[in-house]
Amino acid sequence: MKLKITVLATLFFVLFRLSVYAEVTYTVNVPAGTHDCFLAGEMTGWAFVEMNRASATVYTLTLADATTAQQYKYCSGPSWDYVETTAQGGFVTNRNYAATDYVANWQSVWDDILPPNASSGTIDRIYFESDLVDNRFIDVWKPSGYNTSQHYNVLYMQDGQMLFDASTSWNGQEWNVDGTLGNLIANGTIEQTIVVGIHNNGSKRKAEFFPQKVYNTLPDNLKAELDALYEGAARSDQYVQFVAEEVKPYIDAHYSTNPDFLHTFIGGSSSGSIVSVYAFCEYPDVFSRGIFMSTHWMGVLYNNSEIPTYVNAYLQQNFPNPEYRKIYFDYGSLGFDQYYGTYQSAVNTTVQNKGYTSENWMTLSFPGADHNETSWNARFSTPASYILSDLYSYSSVEKPTNSDWVLSPNLVDDSLILPETETSDTCFIYTMLGEKISAHDTKQKSINVSNLKPGMYILKIGNRSARFVKR
Repeated sequence: MKLKITVLATLFFVLFRLSVYAEVTYTVNVPAGTHDCFLAGEMTGWAFVEMNRASATVYTLTLADATTAQQYKYCSGPSWDYVETTAQGGFVTNRNYAATDYVANWQSVWDDILPPNASSGTIDRIYFESDLVDNRFIDVWKPSGYNTSQHYNVLYMQDGQMLFDASTSWNGQEWNVDGTLGNLIANGTIEQTIVVGIHNNGSKRKAEFFPQKVYNTLPDNLKAELDALYEGAARSDQYVQFVAEEVKPYIDAHYSTNPDFLHTFIGGSSSGSIVSVYAFCEYPDVFSRGIFMSTHWMGVLYNNSEIPTYVNAYLQQNFPNPEYRKIYFDYGSLGFDQYYGTYQSAVNTTVQNKGYTSENWMTLSFPGADHNETSWNARFSTPASYILSDLYSYSSVEKPTNSDWVLSPNLVDDSLILPETETSDTCFIYTMLGEKISAHDTKQKSINVSNLKPGMYILKIGNRSARFVKR
């Protein structure tokens, strides 16, 4: 009889646990004029989690493993300075779960529409409407003295809300990208560079950042684990397409940039690093250099040794050739970073087998460095100095295989004039990876290339070839 009671009690506990800890959706109506809303409670460890905007005054958030018994509060910004209050500004106790909540007032309204404070240069904040991913803010940092009479290189960085201003970040930390690059530009260490900080999508960040083509190769048990953590399947194909095909053309159209492959870079840290690696692989004609700090190879919130093997298998097949490229990896020794050394070593082997050398590749270890913005801030000048300097010049990459064969114009806007030739009636355009894009009749004398994305290409006629750059 005692055994039966024990078994029944255990079964009841398991069923109770399964019925309580499940997917919970929080919905809140907020005062007009609210720009953002965050949830903090027992289910988040009292960390501030950004909610999704359903309308001007309604926000929602679905958590995969929560319980309706856990208490919580709402804030208009990522700190208790913006906590909810009564209509008269009085104290509000911790909430118990309700299907729909109502906030009467805020202690202070967080204005995330205003750009972050810059310690050097200036920052534009853009609300970017996308056809591929959820709309979000993008912060564009311009160095001091920015003017349209010169062209700037562009570094696209993930987790844009963490790059510039600790007073507006969720954890009170920042990369200090503006201060570091401002100093490096001022002392001539790096070239003039714009930084595009793309905000992450809150609770959807992990799903947008884990490489989708890696996810597709995982066994079902690992997919299920990621699905639970990511609130659905990985969606990074849309994210990297958004960066390369929506954000980049917008930046090139609205800022004075060098839009070509040689002057377009990408970077990030943690999950923002692995999606930057993914973009580097998926868009090799767009990004020529990458800053990959504290890359979160595991995909989950513990030291899973299986997933990195699938990531590395993808890299073995897709990491771009080293021609005209430069890459930087690093990791620390605390927090998640303590696990990265083994997986980074495997990636180093892959990179080396692809032909990268000390001339265009660096991997560094930082003992004592943790997995946070304070640590990335402390060492960001190292990858910035390495990646944003000593750029390849066009004179070094546009030389034809035959010295008497020169393409004109080079840089190309719309029309490329063909050289005279007697060897073939057809010419071909290839990507830098050797993928054939199009064929053209050489009798045309010139060909329209306005449909090509900005970047570097190869024109081949017979056994002769030359490179050209599409602006």
